[in-house]
Amino acid sequence: MSDSQETVICTIHSPMNGKVYSLEDVPDPAFARGVIGDGIAIEPGDGVVYAPVDGTIQSVFETEHAIVFENDDHVKLLLHIGIGTMRLQGEGFTAHVETGQQVKKGDMLMSLDLDGIRKKAESMISPLVITAPRKGYRIRLLADKEVSVGDAVFEVIQ
Repeated sequence: MSDSQETVICTIHSPMNGKVYSLEDVPDPAFARGVIGDGIAIEPGDGVVYAPVDGTIQSVFETEHAIVFENDDHVKLLLHIGIGTMRLQGEGFTAHVETGQQVKKGDMLMSLDLDGIRKKAESMISPLVITAPRKGYRIRLLADKEVSVGDAVFEVIQ
């Protein structure tokens, strides 16, 4: 398919203020190699996380360090806050949503004790990836360097 025939399925927006990294820069091989999915990573600049899309919360991990969404276009996303954060067992994370809840882009999802988490986590770089993509779905990056909540960070295209 040429670029002129690509269809934009949806646009994914930044869930936080922060610095953008490519997945290859994530210090976790599963994310860095794209095993979990394609997307970007953001190092949070503050302790508030917002919904990157309109959709449904598919899962809030028991340790509250990650959330899975399905947007209205049936694209599934994983937002994983930091690397090595699962072992914190929820310490420093406060989820404000629950599984099955409908959210709108920009709704608050969680608050973080950023300083506390940063002291114990391997890294605060936080992957945002599409998971279980439909055949032919790819992403087109729209952001690099710094982003603010709500900035377009990538498009899912076919």
